[in-house]
Amino acid sequence: MEKVLRYFAENKLVVNLLVIMIIVVGIYSAYNLKQDVFPPTDIDTMIVTVIYPGASPADVELNAVVPIENMIRNIQGIKDFVSLAIDNGATIYVYLDQDAPDKQKVKDEVYRNLSNVPDLAPEVEDIIIRDANPKLMSVYIFGVSGKAEADIGERELNQFVDSLEERLLRVKGVAEIRKSGYRDREIKILISPEKMERYYISLNDIVKSIQTRNIRATGGTIQSIQKEQTIVTIGQFENPLDVKDVIIRSNFERRSIKVRDIGNVKDGFKKRDIEIRVNKEDGITMSVVKQEDADIVETVKNVKRFLEENKGTFPGGVKVTTIDDRSLSIISLLKVVQSNAFIGFGFFNITAFSRFSYVVLDSFRDSPYNIHDFDLFVRR
Repeated sequence: MEKVLRYFAENKLVVNLLVIMIIVVGIYSAYNLKQDVFPPTDIDTMIVTVIYPGASPADVELNAVVPIENMIRNIQGIKDFVSLAIDNGATIYVYLDQDAPDKQKVKDEVYRNLSNVPDLAPEVEDIIIRDANPKLMSVYIFGVSGKAEADIGERELNQFVDSLEERLLRVKGVAEIRKSGYRDREIKILISPEKMERYYISLNDIVKSIQTRNIRATGGTIQSIQKEQTIVTIGQFENPLDVKDVIIRSNFERRSIKVRDIGNVKDGFKKRDIEIRVNKEDGITMSVVKQEDADIVETVKNVKRFLEENKGTFPGGVKVTTIDDRSLSIISLLKVVQSNAFIGFGFFNITAFSRFSYVVLDSFRDSPYNIHDFDLFVRR
């Protein structure tokens, strides 16, 4: 160690070069450092969301939560799980064992087993499985609403949101767009009980007729000497409103009973499960989720730049409002770090200059000339 110190003390040029290299590498690393809200980590938790429309908490627990819990118990590598049943659904938190040798294998097993749960009520609409990864949290949230003076309907607003989502997914760093307050399109068939009784038609007859009509299936292939053709049965609705022309029953006299003969078909939206208001107007929130290896500050900048550059293409009655920006906390913390670095660099320069001044004065004191003589020499 003493030899190393002596070497650096005798070779000041090497020391200066090392210091310059360290400063340059530090500045380069500071500008290219990836910034994020949370450090890269895995909290080993999975969230299972059950959507069960119209069910009470007791029904949700009996017909959905219990069968799912039975499947989870058979998976090796799970430490514990907690279930919460509410109206219209449930949430199950699955905690993985910290000592599991291969946690990704356990997660894959959860996805595989819960994709096909026996004894699950057929009324369960969906089972959503998510990995509680901090990197998959939203980094920027904005609201889309109609302006107070504009008369824009929900259908026009949904069309704009769909188009905006498609374009935002092409922005650098964006991985996913999550929408809240958005209602999917739904075709409602309002059947008249009196007409059903008059034509001796049951609800099951109507459902089967629609399912049989709205179908697309392959029927194999036909081979010949010249070519081979695939047989495809195409009966899907090009327009969902065509359901009103589905034939429920017909006879040899070419008399047929269609859906429109016993009910009305309405083009609407699914039942609203959450109410979103932006600036006192009904709206939709869009949450931007960045890619795992993307920089949060750069991603948010790209999204803001996209919204600003394309603002002129938005419909006149639509307004986009920022709700939450996670990059602001990172930027403020970086400013604190930068200011502390500048202050530290300033103190370092002051200390180094003071040391240099002391060395210069000390060298003059030991020289055959004193300060007064040096002053006279300069004046001459």
